[in-house]
Amino acid sequence: MRLLADENLHPVTVSHLRGVGHNVEWVKETSPGAQDEDILSRPDISELVLVTLDRDFGDLIFRQGFPTPRAILYSRLSRASG
Repeated sequence: MRLLADENLHPVTVSHLRGVGHNVEWVKETSPGAQDEDILSRPDISELVLVTLDRDFGDLIFRQGFPTPRAILYSRLSRASG
């Protein structure tokens, strides 16, 4: 399973996911500043599990018809520093 971590995820979360063996691409590293529309328009989006804090993806998919990821995980972890 390939994870696509939205830019808004805390680095500790991304590090932990990678540390336990998940294949994580972090938008902050590969496409900094990418708009949500650009993320959903990726040709491989249907193969990715999107991890995000942003609920706007649901609107883009269900109301505006953007392609869907394999799944979306909404993280509710705090954005604690460090």
